[in-house]
Amino acid sequence: MLCCLYWVQVDLVSLPAAELDAYAADLWLLAPPCQPFTRQGKQLAGADARSSSFMHLLQQLQHMQVQCTSFRADTSWGLGLRVEVVP
Repeated sequence: MLCCLYWVQVDLVSLPAAELDAYAADLWLLAPPCQPFTRQGKQLAGADARSSSFMHLLQQLQHMQVQCTSFRADTSWGLGLRVEVVP
């Protein structure tokens, strides 16, 4: 079985679902900034500009033709966020 690993650094906010589909990703691995989501932070979540790319990808996952089998987000202690991707 071949495994391809691509490290891509782009501003996800600028990519529509169709362009994200082109990556044909089985796994999305992200490390969103923790400040918008931590229990000790301001807890602005999607209203915090630092979370825009993370929130955009969560929205685009629903519209993608190529469904990933796994989605992982780096977590910090005190992160008040739970993300579940249900196929």
